[in-house]
Amino acid sequence: MATEKKSSGTVTIASKLPHPLIMRVFEFVEVPEPVMGGGTRMQKQSRELPTRYLINGCAHPQNAGPKCEIVGGYALTPNIPKDFWDKWMEHYKDSMMVKNKIIFAQPTSDSLRSEATEHTAQKSGLERLVPSHLKKLGLEPDKDAMDSGVLKRAESASV
Repeated sequence: MATEKKSSGTVTIASKLPHPLIMRVFEFVEVPEPVMGGGTRMQKQSRELPTRYLINGCAHPQNAGPKCEIVGGYALTPNIPKDFWDKWMEHYKDSMMVKNKIIFAQPTSDSLRSEATEHTAQKSGLERLVPSHLKKLGLEPDKDAMDSGVLKRAESASV
């Protein structure tokens, strides 16, 4: 019986996604599939492996502090097994969130902080709308829904 060689160690994952992300990995298994006219054929099907990890998102309620450490706008999630991260990267290496450095991992705190600081200006495209920028986008604020103080600040800032 062959055993899969596992690497030791952990990584810290940095994410600019505003929401948490459940990281999952899959494997392909051969399963019988019925065919018309009787009989079966073997077909590959993906099956989720049992281990999942919840990766922190960088957004937090206004006027409340974040629930995790944030560096350069990236939410940090420590102690993810390196072998799990490597397998996840095999599946998602072509994802735009990986290619655009919205999510990445480093084995040491210093290298992670350095890379996060280097990519501080990187935008995920999921940032909060700033009321004072709505006019620039050709949008109007919902005056009935907005707090009057916020609306006044937004209108004065856009002039």
